[in-house]
Amino acid sequence: MSRSVLVIAAHPDDELLGCGGTVALHARAGDEVTAVIACEGESLRYGPGGVGQSEHSRRAAEMLGLKESRQLGFPDQRLDTLTLLDLIAPLERAVREVRPAVVYCQFGGDANRDHELLFRAALVATRPAASSPIRGWTSRRRSSRSSVRWPVTRARFGPTRIPAPSRRCATAHTPGAISAAWRRPKSS
Repeated sequence: MSRSVLVIAAHPDDELLGCGGTVALHARAGDEVTAVIACEGESLRYGPGGVGQSEHSRRAAEMLGLKESRQLGFPDQRLDTLTLLDLIAPLERAVREVRPAVVYCQFGGDANRDHELLFRAALVATRPAASSPIRGWTSRRRSSRSSVRWPVTRARFGPTRIPAPSRRCATAHTPGAISAAWRRPKSS
């Protein structure tokens, strides 16, 4: 049975370097994979003309077997100039349209501010709900210069596997019930 998979990334190449092999395996298994890429990823480094990142990203997605790659077009390294709601809204729209069973998003605790803000927005956009089709949520870290953590950052990367919320937790009205559904499962 095919599943719908959503990959949320801050920049073109984050979706590939972070979980490209996993995405290719999903596609090979018949799953429908959609990537949502928040930033255009080149204006800061390459100037307004860029180097064709969106075309490179589109071709890479095609090679890996993605059903779709959506570019949100936010300015590179400037997500901190937007409100969090500006990021959450298009992600929520993608979640409603794709109805993913599995979501992959990059880790938000590295030195790249765009990664941090997109991670926070993705957590809200995919929050537990009784009607949610999401059965798994995983953060991933890619090795890069931005993987450096500053000493003041408490966030440490540990692969995050978030279980699907139960109907009881997702519909409860106490704050502890929702957060309990999103805690990392205990190691066996």
